[in-house]
Amino acid sequence: MNNYYFHLEKQNIEELMLSEMKTKNNCFIHEKKSKIIIYKGFILDENSQSTIVCEVSFYKKKNTNKYLPRLKFRKLDNNLEEQKNSRCWRF
Repeated sequence: MNNYYFHLEKQNIEELMLSEMKTKNNCFIHEKKSKIIIYKGFILDENSQSTIVCEVSFYKKKNTNKYLPRLKFRKLDNNLEEQKNSRCWRF
């Protein structure tokens, strides 16, 4: 999977679109103009030492066929790599 994150402070969220996969078992976030770049999540904050991201995945409920977003908050280094001893929060 790619490591593209949409930067909420530097990019316009109106450029994004949510689409269902052809297999109808998942969704993905991409640019409206092109489906080439698929975003893993969002950059919420960054400083000189770390970057806070929110990764989004979607799960389809069997009884309603609706997608539920699952959020995972992570603290990464500025190269978007996992930091040692970092925590992950799931919602």
